[in-house]
Amino acid sequence: MNRLFIIFLVVLACEAKAFAHEGHGTPGEAHTVKHYLLEPTHLPSIIVGVSIVFAAIAIVVYLIRRRKKIRAAT
Repeated sequence: MNRLFIIFLVVLACEAKAFAHEGHGTPGEAHTVKHYLLEPTHLPSIIVGVSIVFAAIAIVVYLIRRRKKIRAAT
């Protein structure tokens, strides 16, 4: 749990820095997908988001396989 909390703090600190970088406030470029993918300051939050999605998929697949294995054993 401590590792998760430390990772959360690091991502939070990186994301706070993202609010003050160049690109926000420029008309037309501030809130586009291109801006969020090409600005390196947004990378930690993108990595965390993708990791959460993959972890959720892995957990669901594990639970489905486990349920099938339990049903097959009975």
